[in-house]
Amino acid sequence: MSDRPDALAAREQGNGPRDPDLHGHLPALDGLRALAVTAVIVHHGLQLVVPVDAASRLLVAAGHLGWMGVDLFFVLSGFLITGILVDVRGSPSYFRAFYLRRVVRIFPLYYAALAAWSALVVLRSGAAGLDPDLAGLWLYASNYVLVWRDAWGSRPVAHFWSLAVEEQFYLFWPALVALVAPARLRGVLGALVVLTLAGRLVQLSAGGSPLSVYVATHSRLDTLVVGALLAVVGREVGGLRALRPLAGWGGAAALGAVAAGVLASGTVVWEAWPVWFLGTVFTGIALTSAAAVVLAVTAPPTGALARLLDSPALVSLGKHSYAIYVVHLPIDHVVRGLGLHPAAWASGVALAPALVAYLGVLVGLSWAVAKVTWVAIEAPALRLKGRAPYLPAPAPPPTS
Repeated sequence: MSDRPDALAAREQGNGPRDPDLHGHLPALDGLRALAVTAVIVHHGLQLVVPVDAASRLLVAAGHLGWMGVDLFFVLSGFLITGILVDVRGSPSYFRAFYLRRVVRIFPLYYAALAAWSALVVLRSGAAGLDPDLAGLWLYASNYVLVWRDAWGSRPVAHFWSLAVEEQFYLFWPALVALVAPARLRGVLGALVVLTLAGRLVQLSAGGSPLSVYVATHSRLDTLVVGALLAVVGREVGGLRALRPLAGWGGAAALGAVAAGVLASGTVVWEAWPVWFLGTVFTGIALTSAAAVVLAVTAPPTGALARLLDSPALVSLGKHSYAIYVVHLPIDHVVRGLGLHPAAWASGVALAPALVAYLGVLVGLSWAVAKVTWVAIEAPALRLKGRAPYLPAPAPPPTS
């Protein structure tokens, strides 16, 4: 038998780990998305702030690490997208449905935001004020434009590099899942993680810049693949619930290794981290994020973690996290341009409380704008998904 009766009864009463249905919606993942996007907002909201006392130094230092929320997004994307692809493998509409559904989910808001930003620049500065790398943004290649320039682009849309990474991943990932036999997929994914980590170390050792490994798809692939590997393992016998004990200890060990590396480096600024650490840290963060996914979706329903991640506020934040991610940096840019950011007016002991209050306002404003874009752009586009269903795989011919 797969379960002892007392363990099964404990789960039914909400006292044991969940055995999640990976084919349905998982509210806990919305909660994780909310935490991820909040971390990124904190990171960007505290950029360019010069701390003046112990409280503001601690806050800014924590904000410097908020970029790791993007890595959690990558793991979640690899997990969810690969799960979908594995589930519909063999469908006659496999490729067509996948790409059409991705287009209606991602493109409308992205291009609306890009068009709005371009129009605003033209109105304020004329066509000459447009980002010279605009073509890269429109082609979802802004990350490799940054690699080529070895410098960040226009701040209001600089964060679009991570959206480019995900779109580039979507381009080839369905073919890989379709072509690799299910029995071999786990091994191929594991090899990709190792190869990406090794390639990143080689790239850095050969003089590659920190920025070039931070934003390039080929050097960040292991983060997405760790999520994909989790999706494959989660559909095997035992599923994610069997991974829960390993996720607890393994996640703690990975998090401890990342923290130890940051302390050993003597700085929270990733551009200044030594080669050995920058080359390996992304894999460590990916493993920590994967552990968080396992713990979240298998958490006992009545436990503190489940109650937190399933709370209405976090679920709503997570539901709108894509739009929040898209709009938060332009909003921060406008606030700074108007001289309203606390860095422009707060000082002394007032700086840290003012920054905390501003971060709350930035989250709230981004959330409010995201709700508007949901009604005006995202929800109407998502209704088009019904026109691109995954058709069932043909039944095998009867055996004689």
